[in-house]
Amino acid sequence: MALYSAESARGWVSFNDGIWEECEVMNSDPTTLQLRITKTGEVKNCPRSKTLFSYRNPSNLEAADDFLTLPNLDEPNILHSLRVRYWAGHVYSYTGPILIAVNPWRAVDIYNLKTLELYKNGNNKGPHIFGIATNAYRALVANRKNQCILISGESGAGKTESTKYVLQVLTAVGENRTGASASIEQQVMLTNPVLEAFGNAKTLRNDNSSRFGKWINVHFDRKGTIAGAEIKTYLLEKARVIHQTEGERNYHIFYQVCGASSTQKMLQDLGLQEPTSFEYTKTCTHAHGHDDAKSFDRTKQALHFIGFDAQSQQSIFAAVSSVLHLGNLKVSENSEGNALLQSDRHLIMVGQLLKLDPAAIQTAMCNRNITAGNEVMVKPETAEKARQGRDALSKAMYSKLFDYIVKCVNTALRLKAEAKTIQVSVLDIFGFEVFKQNHFEQFCINYANEKLQGHFNEFNFSLEIQEYKSEEIEWTYDDFYFQTNTKCIEMIEGRRTGMLSLLDEQCIMPNGNDDTFCTKLKMEIPNSPYLYTNKMKGTQFTLKHYAAEVVYDAMGFCFKNKDPVQPSMVELMSESSEFVKKLFSEHQERMTASAKNKKRGAVTTGQSTIIFESVTAQFKRQLADLMLRINAAEPHFVRCINPNSEKTAGLLHPEMILDQLRCSGLMEAVRVSRAGFPVRLLHSDFVKRFTILYPPSGSPDFRVEAVGMCAALRIPVEHFRVGLTKVFMRREIHDKLEEERSRLLVKQTLTIQRMLRGHAARKYVRELRRMRGVASRRIQAGVRRVLVRRWYSDMLMKRKRLMEEQERQRRARLAAANPANPDQPSDPASSNGAPPANGAPSTPGMGPGPTPGSNRLPPGPPGPPGPPGAGGQHGGPNGPPPIAGVPVKVVEDLELQLGMVRQLYYNERASQLALSNLVREIHSLNDPEDIQRRIRELEDKIASQRQEMSSGTLDSDPQDQGLGHRMDSLVACLALLEDKLHLVNLAESAVPAAPVRIDMERIRADVRREFHSELEGRGSHIGELQMLYEQSQEDLRRRDHEMMALRSRLQGAVDGAATGGGGPAEFAER
Repeated sequence: MALYSAESARGWVSFNDGIWEECEVMNSDPTTLQLRITKTGEVKNCPRSKTLFSYRNPSNLEAADDFLTLPNLDEPNILHSLRVRYWAGHVYSYTGPILIAVNPWRAVDIYNLKTLELYKNGNNKGPHIFGIATNAYRALVANRKNQCILISGESGAGKTESTKYVLQVLTAVGENRTGASASIEQQVMLTNPVLEAFGNAKTLRNDNSSRFGKWINVHFDRKGTIAGAEIKTYLLEKARVIHQTEGERNYHIFYQVCGASSTQKMLQDLGLQEPTSFEYTKTCTHAHGHDDAKSFDRTKQALHFIGFDAQSQQSIFAAVSSVLHLGNLKVSENSEGNALLQSDRHLIMVGQLLKLDPAAIQTAMCNRNITAGNEVMVKPETAEKARQGRDALSKAMYSKLFDYIVKCVNTALRLKAEAKTIQVSVLDIFGFEVFKQNHFEQFCINYANEKLQGHFNEFNFSLEIQEYKSEEIEWTYDDFYFQTNTKCIEMIEGRRTGMLSLLDEQCIMPNGNDDTFCTKLKMEIPNSPYLYTNKMKGTQFTLKHYAAEVVYDAMGFCFKNKDPVQPSMVELMSESSEFVKKLFSEHQERMTASAKNKKRGAVTTGQSTIIFESVTAQFKRQLADLMLRINAAEPHFVRCINPNSEKTAGLLHPEMILDQLRCSGLMEAVRVSRAGFPVRLLHSDFVKRFTILYPPSGSPDFRVEAVGMCAALRIPVEHFRVGLTKVFMRREIHDKLEEERSRLLVKQTLTIQRMLRGHAARKYVRELRRMRGVASRRIQAGVRRVLVRRWYSDMLMKRKRLMEEQERQRRARLAAANPANPDQPSDPASSNGAPPANGAPSTPGMGPGPTPGSNRLPPGPPGPPGPPGAGGQHGGPNGPPPIAGVPVKVVEDLELQLGMVRQLYYNERASQLALSNLVREIHSLNDPEDIQRRIRELEDKIASQRQEMSSGTLDSDPQDQGLGHRMDSLVACLALLEDKLHLVNLAESAVPAAPVRIDMERIRADVRREFHSELEGRGSHIGELQMLYEQSQEDLRRRDHEMMALRSRLQGAVDGAATGGGGPAEFAER
C-alpha cells in the first residue's frame, strides 16, 4: 500500500475498451504513467499515447449539483458524480443549462404540492424538473418570448413522466386563473391518459414507453393565464400494431378493451375476448403496474371530459376492435397458388364493424386492380401479398385513428378567442437508438436526433461565447477546436444525392429495391467521412452519427418508406361506415387526384402521380417545421437517463449510462465546452489550490493574485485567460499544474508522516515503559507479600521457641529456688518473663502467646505495636529475660519484625473467625424465610465486595489482597445456604416417613477419624516448625563460634601489639 494517497493523484483510466477504472498515479513522466488500479491493486506502466486517462475531481466537489463547476469535466467524472448523487437520493443534476434526470425506478416524494410551491415561489434553486418548468414560465412572462422544453432519452428513461410534471407545473403557475382557464388546465392534464392509451406500449426497458414523438404547445395570454393548448405528433411506430418483440406488448388500448370486455356489454358486442385470442396481442399480455380494466375506465372518462360523446367513443372502440379482428383473418392458397381468405367469425365481425360485405372484403384483399389505359384488369394476389395487404390496412387504420384522436383533442384545447399569445412548448421525442439490428425506424429516429443535436451544439456554442463576453476575455474562433455535425445532416437530406432523396428515387422506380438503394449509396456518396460503404456487406451500411457509429440493414427500407395501402382497399374503406370514411378521406382524395392526372396524361406542377407521400418525405417536412418552431423559441433541455435495464431501484450500469450520455448529446456538449478553455476556476479557488506552487503576495484582490501566479508559473498566454471572476485554462495546462501540485504534496506529506510516525513511536515506548513499571510493581508486591508471609511464619516459630526456652529457664530457676515445690513460684510479681494469669500479652504489640505444648495459634486481636526493642531489654519490667546462648540483638530484631507483620496476619485471621461464626449461624438456621433473608444479605455483601475489588488499583496495599479470600468464603457460605434451603424445602414437601435411627457409633467413629487426621496434620506442621527451630539454633551456634573466633583474633592482635612495643597509633593503624 502506498504511503500516501493524495486526492490530486487519483484518476480514471480506460484501456481502449470504453470501461473506466479508478486508479492512482504512482509516478509519471512526459511519455509514461505508472498507475495502480484501485480495484485490483495491480500496478501498470501505461504509455500516454495509448491510454485514456483523466484526473479525478476532489471528493468535496464530486456531489456538486452542477457539473460545470467540476474542475475535470469528462465522461468518467460525470459518470461518477451521477453515481454519487444517485446513491445519495438525488435524481436530478445540472450540466450548465441542461437538466439530467436519472430514473429512480421507485416512488420518490419530491413531486408533492409543497415542493411545487417552493419552486413556484423561487425559494428552491436546486436541480429539478419543476425548476426547469418554472424557469421557462418566468422567462416567458419577463421576456415575452416563446419558450420550449426539449425532453429526450431512450425507452425507460422517464420522458413521459417528465412531460407530465412539466404540464403539471405549467397548468399551476398561471396567474389570474378563471373558470375557463381551469377547465383548459384539466383538459390538458387529461390528454395524458388518452395519448398514453393509444400511443404508449410496454417494451423490454419500460412498461409505459411512448412510441411516438409529440410537441405540446401551451398558450398563455398577455396576463400569463393559460388560454389553450395544441398537440402535434411525429412518427408513430405503426409496425408495433402487427408485430412485437418477445416480451413486449402492443399499444395499451388493445389490452384495455380486451381486459374490460368481461364486464362491458358494449365491448362484448364488438366481439372482444381475452388478449390471447388475437394474433396482434398474444405475444405478451401483462405489464407491471397496469390494471387494464381500470385503465379502460380512466380512458373513457378522459375521452368524455375532452369532448368525445358516447357515439364517438363507440366508433373509436369499434375501429380498435376491427384492427384486432383483421389480424385474425386466415389467408391460405388455393390449388393455383392464389390467395384465399377463409370465411369465419372474424371476417363476419370485420364486416359488421366496418359496415362492409364480407365477400367484398375477400375480393379486395385477394385481388389487385391494374389500370391499363381505359381498361381495368383484376389480378389475383399471392397469399404473402394478401397478408401484407391485410397488415398494411391494419397499420393504416390504427395510424389514422390515432391522428383523428389527436385532431379532436386539439379541437377541444384550441384557443377560445382569436388573440395573440405566447407559448411554452414541450417536446417529448425518442432518443438516439442503437440496437444489434437497426432498420428503417432507427434510421428515421436517429436522423431526427441528428437534427436536434445540431441545434443543441449551436446553442451550447452560443452559451460559450456569451460566457466569454460576460467575463470580458479576448477570444477568437481559432481558440475553439469545434466541429459541428452539419455535414452529416447535409449528407442525409441533400437534394439530389442525399440518402433520403436516393431512397425516394428507388421507391418511385418500378424496379427499385433495397439492393439498388445500397448500390446507389456507394456510387453517389463514395468518400464521405460519415458513410462507410467500403465495409458494406449485402444490404448493410455504417453511418457515423454524433453519438456513435450505427450499422443499418437496408432490407425493407423501400417497402416501409412507401407504406403502401392497396387502392382496392382504399376504395373498399370509402364504402365503409361514416367514421371509417372520415379516417381514410385523405387517402381517397390523393387517389382521386392521381387518377385525374393519369387521365389527362400530364403531371400538374406541384402534384405527384404517386398515391401516397413517402414516409421520409413526410417526416422531413414535419421535422423542418419542428426545427423552425424550436429556433424561434428559447430552449431548455432535459436529458433523461435509464440507469439499468432490469427496472430496479438503486442499480446503475456504467456502460449503459455512458452510452446514453453519448447518445443524449451531453458528451457533445462537454466537447463543445472543452473546445475552448474547459477548465474554469474562480479566482479564489485558483489561488488557494495552487498556492503550493507559488506563494501569493498577500494582495486582497484575488484577480491580481491569479494574474501574478500565472505569470510566475510561466503559463503560455494562449493557454489561459483571466476573466472578471474566473480563470480559464486549457486542459493540458491544468493537468500539468495538478501533476506538479501532487508531487509537492507527496513530498510534504512524507515529511509530515515521518514526524507523526516518530511521535507515535516515542509515545508507544513511553507507554510501554509505564506498563512495564506497573507490571514490575505488581510483581514486586506479590513477591513481597509471599516473603512477608514466610517471614511472619518464621517469626512465629522463633517466638514460640523463645517463649518455651523462657518457660524452661523459669522453671529451672524456680526449681533451684524451691526444691520442695518447683511448680509454685516464690514471688510471682517479681518473676521476670512469667505470663499473666488472664492471658494478657507479655510484650507490647503482641497478642497472648501459646501455652507450652499447645499447637494452636493465638486467636486474639493484636495490640498496638511497641517501640523497637522495647520488650528486648535485659531485666525490663515487661520484656523477657535474656536467653542463654542467644545474643540480645537477635531477640530485638525478632520482636521488631513480629510487630511489623502482625497487621497482615490479623486480616486473614479475622476473616477466618468471621467465616467460622457465619458457618455456625448457617447450621442454626431452620426457617426457610430466615434462610432466604440471609441469602439476600450475603448476595448484597458479595456484590459490594466485588465492586470494592474492581475499584482497586494495581499498586494497592498488600493487606487489601485479603478481600479475595473473604469473598471466596462468602460465596462458599452462600452455596451452603442455598443447599440447606433446598433440603429444607424438600423436607417440608416430602411425605412423612418412618423415623430413621441415628447411628451414634458411626458418627463417633467419623468424628474420631477426622480428629486424628487433624492431629496428624497439626503434628506434621509442628515437626516442620521444630526442624526450622533446630536450624535457627544451629545458625545461632555457628554465629557464636564466629564471634568467639573473631574475639580471640582481636585479643591476639591486641596482645601482639602490646608485646611488640607498638603504640596506640600503630595499633589503630593495624
